[in-house]
Amino acid sequence: MILSMIAVISNGRIWYSVRDEFRWRDWAVPVAGLAVGLPLGIYVFNELNESQLLVVIGITLLVAVGFLAGLRGSGPVPLDGGPRRSHV
Repeated sequence: MILSMIAVISNGRIWYSVRDEFRWRDWAVPVAGLAVGLPLGIYVFNELNESQLLVVIGITLLVAVGFLAGLRGSGPVPLDGGPRRSHV
């Protein structure tokens, strides 16, 4: 609980320091998705039994591994926005 309070205060201070550059429109869709998706996800996962939950966790892990394996071949993303270079 204490660490959560410290995190909220720390993040608030950081946001306050960049508030003039903060673009609300860029964050509208992710915040709306969080506001709808989090309660919906909690409800759905609470309704699943143990075996169904294990299947969902397994599918999530397979998708994550596939996604990361797909990214592995693309090489590092340059910080200057230039074209990607192969790391081989």
